[in-house]
Amino acid sequence: SGKSLFISFIIIELLKIKADITIADIKKSDLSSLSAFLGTDKVASSSTSIAKVVRLAVEEMRSRYDFINAPENFKYGSNFSDHGFNQKWLLFDEIGAFSGSATDKKSKEIVTEVMDGIKQLILLGRQAGVFILIAGQQVSASNLSTELRDNLGLRIALGANSQEGYRMVFGSA
Repeated sequence: SGKSLFISFIIIELLKIKADITIADIKKSDLSSLSAFLGTDKVASSSTSIAKVVRLAVEEMRSRYDFINAPENFKYGSNFSDHGFNQKWLLFDEIGAFSGSATDKKSKEIVTEVMDGIKQLILLGRQAGVFILIAGQQVSASNLSTELRDNLGLRIALGANSQEGYRMVFGSA
């Protein structure tokens, strides 16, 4: 349906605006090969490295909020761009495959940690300029809760979908 091509286009546009990009690709598909251009610290393809990049994105978000809300920097109604921060993006490909990778106690703990971090980024990241793009073949409540999907600022469905597929993406068919 063109998901990888669409994400590649998004990456090009984000690079044009000098956004800081990190990629999580558990399936080690096309996006993971971008480590040759972005650096191995910017592309994660194992559960533990994905947990690390999500943790770092949450830490960056919190650090930005600390800076923005410090008394000497505080401006009512301001956001990341008012304080000179560039956008930071975590591009998370195949959320379903990642959620499905929890097969034992340790991997379930990693998936839980990552999903908690994703929740924080979705709910709190925008004002700090820390954004997340979540992609998957089928993003359902089993791999991303309805509450979190409802908080995504933009939802896109590529290709032909069933009525149920459209309902999962947009909340209605």
